[in-house]
Amino acid sequence: MVAKRRLRRVKRKPRRPVFRILFLIILGSLSLFYFIQSPFWEVETVMTEGNEFVSEEELIRLADIPPALNIFKVDLNRSKENILLHPLVKNVELTRKLPRQILITIEERTPVALLPSTEGFCQVDEQGYILRHVPAVSDVDLPLITGLALEKSHPGYQITSPQLEEAIKLVTLFTPALKEQVAEIDLSHDDTIYLHTVEGIQVNFGNAERVEEKAALMGEILAAATVNKSKLEYIDVSFGGSPVVKYAQ
Repeated sequence: MVAKRRLRRVKRKPRRPVFRILFLIILGSLSLFYFIQSPFWEVETVMTEGNEFVSEEELIRLADIPPALNIFKVDLNRSKENILLHPLVKNVELTRKLPRQILITIEERTPVALLPSTEGFCQVDEQGYILRHVPAVSDVDLPLITGLALEKSHPGYQITSPQLEEAIKLVTLFTPALKEQVAEIDLSHDDTIYLHTVEGIQVNFGNAERVEEKAALMGEILAAATVNKSKLEYIDVSFGGSPVVKYAQ
């Protein structure tokens, strides 16, 4: 007998539609590219938030975003750098709000005190940056810091002075009630800070040591005098121990 040969069937693997997949990928990429470049993504609105003193118009001008520019082509870093040049702006973030809006969110610098200048008075923030000028002290409810010679007083200039740093630190420690009472912080005396209240009381604050303790003590004395309807003339909290208080005759 002749042995029958067994024929084996070899299964061929189906060819993968490589070209079809590549074609679809290329087609999808081109479609996405042209869609992103389409007028659908052109910037239509620039919005602002967080601004109280800086106008919306000023922020949009500084951002310098051309109208109808593709939202993905907006240089957010360049716009941010431009806005940070404004003396009243402490920080800023720009966000794309798809499909056609840009949001500018800013944190403004807050004035904490006034300094005399050749143009009247200038407001400074807690970092010593000059914010803007005002013609009179009565225009704002801020303590006046005197005794410093300013080299420059234009908005955006940062004053680097250890004395000013000490005075601003003192202001930031004041309670809201104490801020309303302190009219002037005099830095014209070496190693001694003098305060003057709106009622004309002089306070010898001493040097910049134990600032928090002395500010609290001064606040307690002024508050007690208000409650007791006592008329004070002079307070000395410059040294440790009991303060010296002089009452008006």
